Amino acid sequence: MASICKLILTLALNFLLVQAQCPSLPSSPSLQTIATLPDPFSWYPAQEGRVSSTDDWECRRSHITALIQQLELGEKPPTPSAITTTLSSNTLSITASESGKSISFDVDISYPTSGAGNNGSYPAIIAYGGLSLPLPEGIATITFPNDLIAEQTDTSSRGKGLFYDLYGPDHSASAMTAWAWGVSVLIDALEESGSTTTVNIDTARLAITGCSRNGKGALVAGAFDDRIALTIPQESGTGGSGCWRLADAEDAESGAGSVQTASQIVTENVWFSTSFEGYVDDVTSLPFDHHMLAGLIAPRALLSIDNAGYEWLGPWSSLGCMQAARGVWEALGVQDRMGYSLASDHSHCQFPEEQSGDLDVFLRRFLLGEEGVDTDVEKDYPGLGFDRDAWVEWGDCRKRWFHSLDPSLRKGRWTVEEDRLLLDAYQRLGPAWKEIAALIAGRKDDQCSKRYNDILNPSVRNRLEDWSPHEDRYLTAKVAELGNKWAVIAAGLPGRPPLTCRNRWRKLARASQKERVQTRSVGGDSATSNNETELASVSVSTPVAATPMTTTSTSTSTTTSASTLVSSSRRESRRVVTPGPAFGCVITSPLALEGGDALPGTLFETRDATAVSGSGTGELSTVATGNLYSLPQLEAEEAFTPLDGDAADAFIQSLDLFNDQGDGGWNMNIHPALGLEADVGQPQQTIQGNEGSIPAPLSAETATDSVEEAVREALAPFTQQHPGNRAGMQQQQHYTHHVHVHHHYHHYHYHHHRYQS
Repeated sequence: MASICKLILTLALNFLLVQAQCPSLPSSPSLQTIATLPDPFSWYPAQEGRVSSTDDWECRRSHITALIQQLELGEKPPTPSAITTTLSSNTLSITASESGKSISFDVDISYPTSGAGNNGSYPAIIAYGGLSLPLPEGIATITFPNDLIAEQTDTSSRGKGLFYDLYGPDHSASAMTAWAWGVSVLIDALEESGSTTTVNIDTARLAITGCSRNGKGALVAGAFDDRIALTIPQESGTGGSGCWRLADAEDAESGAGSVQTASQIVTENVWFSTSFEGYVDDVTSLPFDHHMLAGLIAPRALLSIDNAGYEWLGPWSSLGCMQAARGVWEALGVQDRMGYSLASDHSHCQFPEEQSGDLDVFLRRFLLGEEGVDTDVEKDYPGLGFDRDAWVEWGDCRKRWFHSLDPSLRKGRWTVEEDRLLLDAYQRLGPAWKEIAALIAGRKDDQCSKRYNDILNPSVRNRLEDWSPHEDRYLTAKVAELGNKWAVIAAGLPGRPPLTCRNRWRKLARASQKERVQTRSVGGDSATSNNETELASVSVSTPVAATPMTTTSTSTSTTTSASTLVSSSRRESRRVVTPGPAFGCVITSPLALEGGDALPGTLFETRDATAVSGSGTGELSTVATGNLYSLPQLEAEEAFTPLDGDAADAFIQSLDLFNDQGDGGWNMNIHPALGLEADVGQPQQTIQGNEGSIPAPLSAETATDSVEEAVREALAPFTQQHPGNRAGMQQQQHYTHHVHVHHHYHHYHYHHHRYQS
């Protein structure tokens, strides 16, 4: 008993110390426009300075709570000091009194027939309005009458319900905040002296859930009461698991009115405070979004269950919002306490069988106390790819380290032995990826999951199996329609993983380009001259912000604007461009070397003129530094967007899906540098690796006749493993292969990213 009292005193003193060091927020918030999802770890209001300790996080967490209550949900008052309870026939009656006023409400408790834990008490799940989830044996259900606490019929329900009987109809609390207050009163009642032994509910193992509008409320309750061990919002949509900014974007993409947004939701009901109405037409002015509401639950457990079959719910918004929220758990080192799962083909709030496994592991671990349960659940839905780098500028250093920079991480082609270990472990353990990864040195759980699901899974069609003409037609049409959304495209090709679809399209594209080149050769093209070299399948474009570049022709030199260059590249221009003083040229070759093609959205590094015309041999370049540009969809825009180092690094991280596929695929960010320079008149060049050099038979004649074939030939030795490269892969990341072919006064500068075996 003395030790417990000492622990409580220590925690209380720590809390008071944190409170003393944590400055209060101003009464009138200072707002600024934040177009992307705000950074949960940056201090309010300037999004500058970062949380650097757990004490910092507790302070920042209190600020986020205050801001959400002030601007969106209304104030949640402390629970009343006087609470009494009685239990009769599994109905717990609760009376709360404050300032001479009292309210009473009942909750029904359904007990399991077995499974009592600590001191004969049961874990329990509090269900708003009734339970719509299947439970394993051993968990009690408490049905919470949230509609009595605060009504939610329509906008006329404002200020009606037991909460407002106690605090007045003009209280700022929204219905969802009032419900959260009621849940806290319920937990107080369960903790009352003598109450726990009577009610037999273990308050250390409580969960809360609700579906749709009640799912929104369950998320709020979980965020505002630290005694809730597990929060399970079900199909909560916009205003719950969905972010306001993402909902606006999804609605604009899908067609106005197809996705619920902030401006619509406030006209429907009283779930949010009246103060929120001033921000619904400009949600980018809010210093938070719902990834931060969800993040308040960390490090406690959260499982967001969503339905991809109802556009109104904004499933893309929920997916992106929960992916961003998971960054909070990752930063705290407990990412396996947060999961999200999307499914479809079921009615709203009718829990589907395919999500039962995700729910079951969370209930078993956090309510039933089972050990060794894998709760690392991240399940999106085919066709709902979320571009995290476009919306999450703050990134996540911890994930970056463990998934990219950790020296113990093994990246590269999977060996036969690794595949054997993976298959054997999967047969014994199922999809327990963390446990499986522990058996394969250097591999992470996400690598094991991707390797099995994309390559080794027997249900996935062999990636070498011939494609039918129908599949090819479908693939070509979908790429033209959707671009490089491989997960979406693969959903329409049963048995073909996204990686296989990507590689097949590249093969088709190369074949098509080769045919066009041959046709041009047969037909003749006299556009070139001694001072202008025609290069098949090489497009030249430049950032708008870069210095204009000059092109040489038979008679004159002209200055060409960036937009003209981009536009001309779309029209199949193959003109070689000589860089000006500030070389900002980006070479794109979407149909060029095998696998080295660059899809729209890929990052390229720009080089200055000195670097391009330098020795080349042994030259190293870090992708995450220098002037980086994002290549948008060429059909959509005629400009390049400059990215700073952090944004570029985050963007490169998103390309990790190309890693570790074991098929000789192409990779952006993990391989050693190669330098190659071929000048006319030099019959032999050298490719410089990290240890020594390897001869590369690249003749001037070959370079003149076909730059592509020359580069292919030069890189051929590196299609096999070389010890020098392996050492470099372990030492440093983000190297780029450079191939410089100089012909007369023109440069061919190709950034080649090769997945080394």
